[in-house]
Amino acid sequence: MDLTSIYYFAELSKDLHMTNTARRLYISQQTLSNHIARLEEKLGAQLICRRPKPMLTLAGQVFLEHSRKILLENKNLLDRIADIRKEQDGLLRIGASHFRMNNSIPHILPEFHSRYPHVQLDLRETTSFQAETLVEEGALDFSIALAGTPRPHVKAHHLLTDQVYVCVSDHLLQKHYTISEWNDLKEDMPAGLTLTRLSRLPYCLFHNRIGQQIQRCFEESGFQPQVLLTSTHMEICMSACREGLAACFSTQMSLAQEQRDLPADINVFPLLCGNGIVSQQLVTLYLKDRYLPSYAQFFLQLLLQYFTSLEKESLTQVAPR
Repeated sequence: MDLTSIYYFAELSKDLHMTNTARRLYISQQTLSNHIARLEEKLGAQLICRRPKPMLTLAGQVFLEHSRKILLENKNLLDRIADIRKEQDGLLRIGASHFRMNNSIPHILPEFHSRYPHVQLDLRETTSFQAETLVEEGALDFSIALAGTPRPHVKAHHLLTDQVYVCVSDHLLQKHYTISEWNDLKEDMPAGLTLTRLSRLPYCLFHNRIGQQIQRCFEESGFQPQVLLTSTHMEICMSACREGLAACFSTQMSLAQEQRDLPADINVFPLLCGNGIVSQQLVTLYLKDRYLPSYAQFFLQLLLQYFTSLEKESLTQVAPR
């Protein structure tokens, strides 16, 4: 058995589609089929049941588990030797959502490139769920994702307690509340407000995980909000907030980019629900048994530094009365 055949088998196992896998690997379908056939001959067992629908046999499932370990150990070996030889080139495959990628990588890229100018970053847009799977399969070296169900082979390193904030203009508050009520709300904003106290406002909502958290807060508050629009893009919601059309929600990570340009009449304060401030946990994921070469360790160090500084920022803003 050679590593190329093992690698091809591991890739084929992702979708069990000869044509698609061959195209992805830039080889012919016949070449791929020959490699799989040689593996099966060497092992004396069928790895893939081809009819009626392609699927891994029991032997194929066991071989896939060991294939991933073999490929990981081979990569660890090459990275260790490269470190010993002080090689300064390499490849880092990073996965994250477009938003998280755009709001973190540019902050660390200049220093990383200055130290390791010959290391290539392969940035891939993924969801948090996809990122977990891709890291576990060895297709990504790191991912920036929301914390999920722990996986035995994946290490999750805390990056940020990403607080959720309510953003609402004074114009909108004064439209729906009396002067006395408005003053009471402004007084309590720095410590955060529940949605119960903001039930008269129209809102912009989200389709994603944070949207699900916010929906649970509405349910706990006992009312269904008047919805102006629903989106997956915080930028659109923030635009509606700036225009005084609706209240919106934002996260620590998003507000750090937005706050310098926020108009003075926009109030920003923590969202309270249940036992405290609503937040989501952001982590970086990588394989537990993965040897991190010096450039990967430096990238992780810069990533942690950036998110540590972001977590310390106070983003609450109460418009002057």
